[in-house]
Amino acid sequence: MTNRKIKSVRRKDNGNGYFPHAYRPFTWLRNDNGFTECIPEEVILSSPLFEVEYEPEPKIWRQEGTYEGEIRATFIVNEAKLEKLKALAYLERKRQKDLIDQAIDMLLQSTNPELLERAITEFSKSNIKAR
Repeated sequence: MTNRKIKSVRRKDNGNGYFPHAYRPFTWLRNDNGFTECIPEEVILSSPLFEVEYEPEPKIWRQEGTYEGEIRATFIVNEAKLEKLKALAYLERKRQKDLIDQAIDMLLQSTNPELLERAITEFSKSNIKAR
């Protein structure tokens, strides 16, 4: 089986098209003059008799509008601090993300390099995703 969603199935020899079964997942149907043919998806995927068209790969929305090396992230922050950040960004004619990036740089530069390396190592070993 594949993780990609199948868009359509067609037989190569006669061009018959199939559609997904409404009640049986991973099963495809063809109804021809009252005759119904049910075919499991694993048969369709393993047989050279069928032509399978897949849905396009979904875009990773979090990457839209970002540059190389950036990732979109969502954080919960103190409302008063956010308002101050917005005011500073406005006054300095900078983007909020640039001020946040600058603040993160300052934090990382002021952190003991050995402590930072230990934190990165332990975080990598823990296999925990950001929450």
